[in-house]
Amino acid sequence: MLLATLFCVTTIRGKLGERYIIKHLKSLPSDSYQVINDVIIPGKFGLTQIDHVVVSRYGIFVIETKNMRGKVYGDAHSKIWKKYSKGRELQFKNPLHQNYGHIKSLQKLLGMPEIYFHNIVVFTDSAQLKFELNGVIFENQLIKEISKYDIPVIDESNLIHIVGQIKKADQKSFFARHRQIKQAKERTKSNADMIYSNICPNCGGQLMVRKGRYGRFYGCSNYPKCRYTKNLSS
Repeated sequence: MLLATLFCVTTIRGKLGERYIIKHLKSLPSDSYQVINDVIIPGKFGLTQIDHVVVSRYGIFVIETKNMRGKVYGDAHSKIWKKYSKGRELQFKNPLHQNYGHIKSLQKLLGMPEIYFHNIVVFTDSAQLKFELNGVIFENQLIKEISKYDIPVIDESNLIHIVGQIKKADQKSFFARHRQIKQAKERTKSNADMIYSNICPNCGGQLMVRKGRYGRFYGCSNYPKCRYTKNLSS
């Protein structure tokens, strides 16, 4: 019950964050950029939901939105990032890796080289990012980030076809959306079951009690190859 409640709260917060980003994307010139929001297409593990896709001559911008409060820590290579707020820790998948999966799904759909895609993760302004990474920005930097790509890489005559392919594959029906949410819940529950059994949800290694600067925690037996950790109290 608690897991379902947390999933619901996270989903609502995520949808609010997507609305903030949609407002920013509306300021892009419509004759140069085609914005498609809330895209659901087939992915590696069933249906996958992409927050925003922006199609232009300068490439295809694939945008993942994170609506979070608190201090966020992460790096380009870690599978897990962490957020601290009001004395509590939240671990979540590296959104750059998550969004790269979205890019691979779009790449397979469109049959286009990966170099045409831009991976952008946008945090709402309530987050405090404790790092700097290319492609990880705040919402008020989004238009500037997109605009810095000013070299045409896609022929203008192909843009209508690309947008048409995405919209044709986009599954907006209630059934498809319900199935995508169900699959996401099942993956979340599967990860929770693995953690309960002291199995690392990232690599399948054994979770072991370790001691660090701030006390004891669970760490993966495959460290340093896998850097998954979990607080003993969470």
